[in-house]
Amino acid sequence: MNKRKDFIMTIKLQTADDVRKFVNLVASYDAPIECWEINGHRGVNANSVMYLFTLDFTRRLGIRIHTQDTELENEFYKKLERYEVK
Repeated sequence: MNKRKDFIMTIKLQTADDVRKFVNLVASYDAPIECWEINGHRGVNANSVMYLFTLDFTRRLGIRIHTQDTELENEFYKKLERYEVK
């Protein structure tokens, strides 16, 4: 796991269940989280379910959590590993 503060993970949500689980996961964090379409122009506050659903989930998505808490950051990215695209 990369521990840089600017760490960005690229993910892909394949199914409606993936989207539901992703939304629930992001909503459980109190830190600011950015999400955007890779090769797209839209970026949103991932803590907002309404904003998340403006994204095209058929595209790869970039995601970044903004926190000074390294444990929280590592936990967040660990939980997203199942969606990660390398």
